[in-house]
Amino acid sequence: MAKSFDNLVVGGGIAGLMYAAIKSQKHKVTIIENPSKKNELGKRILVSGNGRCNFFNSKLLDERTFDHFPFDAVKNIVISDGKFYSKELFECLISKGLAYRSEGDLIYPYFNRSECFHSFLLSLINYDNCDFIFSHVDRIDRTFKTVIASDTSYSYKNLVISTGGFSYDRAVDYSLLDSLNVKYFKLKPALCPVQVVEKIPKYLVGNRLRGVISLFADDKCVYQEDGEVLFKEDGLSGIAIFNSTIWMHKFIDKKLYITIDFTRSGNDAIDRRIARSNYPEFLIRYLSENDLNLFKPLRFTFKQFYDFKFSQISDGGIDLKVLNPNNMTLSVDDNVQIIGEVLNQNFPCGGYNIGIALIEGYKAALYER
Repeated sequence: MAKSFDNLVVGGGIAGLMYAAIKSQKHKVTIIENPSKKNELGKRILVSGNGRCNFFNSKLLDERTFDHFPFDAVKNIVISDGKFYSKELFECLISKGLAYRSEGDLIYPYFNRSECFHSFLLSLINYDNCDFIFSHVDRIDRTFKTVIASDTSYSYKNLVISTGGFSYDRAVDYSLLDSLNVKYFKLKPALCPVQVVEKIPKYLVGNRLRGVISLFADDKCVYQEDGEVLFKEDGLSGIAIFNSTIWMHKFIDKKLYITIDFTRSGNDAIDRRIARSNYPEFLIRYLSENDLNLFKPLRFTFKQFYDFKFSQISDGGIDLKVLNPNNMTLSVDDNVQIIGEVLNQNFPCGGYNIGIALIEGYKAALYER
C-alpha cells in the first residue's frame, strides 16, 4: 500500500520551497524532487541572475502593474479576496529577516549573491515538519490521489504541482502534464537568444551594440526596449532580445523581425552631422558591406529560438483558466494546486518570474481546506 502524505509537493524549486516555508510552520509537508548528484533543492536559484539572483521587482508592489500586458493574465491570482498578495509576501519575507538591496526597480539579496537568497529561503522551512524524497515523478493519478514515481507510488490528501518548465538543464517530458488531464500548452524556450535569417559575419560575433530594440509582427511594432544586443554566430542575444521573446511567442504566427536603432539610447540621440569615424569599426564595416544608411536601424528576421538549455524560462504550461485563482487549486479538483513556472505564464527579465513564483507558493500555502 502506498504511503500517504498530508501535503505532498512535486518539485523543490522556488515556488515549491516558498510553499513549504509557509505550510510547514503548522502542517506536515513532503517535497519530491528529481534526484541529482548532490540532491539539491532550489538549485536554479544559485545560477539565477548570473549568480546575483534578482528575485523581485519593486513594480510587483504596485497594483497598477498587473493591469498591463503581460501581467494582466495573473492579476486575479496576485490580487484576490481583497488582498494584494505581492505586498503581503514581501512584507512577510522582511519580517522573517530578509536582507536586500535595490538597484532601480530590481531587488537583489543584500550581498549580491544568489546563495544568500537560496540559504534564506531554505532557512524558513520548519524541518521538523518537512520531509524530502528524491525520486523522478512519472505521472499523477487524480482519481486515486496517487503520485507514481520511478521507485514507488505515494498517495496524498493534498497535492501541489511545482515542477517548473524545461529550461536550463531539464529534460523534455510531458508525461506528468498529460496525466493531470487538464488543458496545457506545449512548452517552448523563452528569455533566450534567437537565430536570425540574415548571415552574421565573423567580425560582428561577440560585439555589442546599444540602442532602441524593436520587435515587429507583420510590420507592426509590438515591443520596444532600450538595451544592448550581443551578436552571436547565428543570431542575437542580450536582455532586450530575451525580453522580446515573450512577445515573439504571442505573435509567433506573424512575420517577426527585430530592428536595432543604434542612433538612439535613452534620452540621447546621434546628431546627423557627426563624422562617420565616431562609429565602431565593426558597425562601419557592416553598414558598408550591406550598403546601409549610417542612420538607419539594422534589421534582422526571426528564424527560431535557441534550445531549452539556453533559455531562462519556458513559454507555455498549464492553462491558467483551469485554476481557481483564489487558492491555486484546479477548478475540477480541490485537492490539487498548481504553482510556478509549470503554469502558462512568463514575464520579462527583472525579478518578475521568480517574484510571481514566490507569490504563488506563498498564496497556495495559506489555503486551508
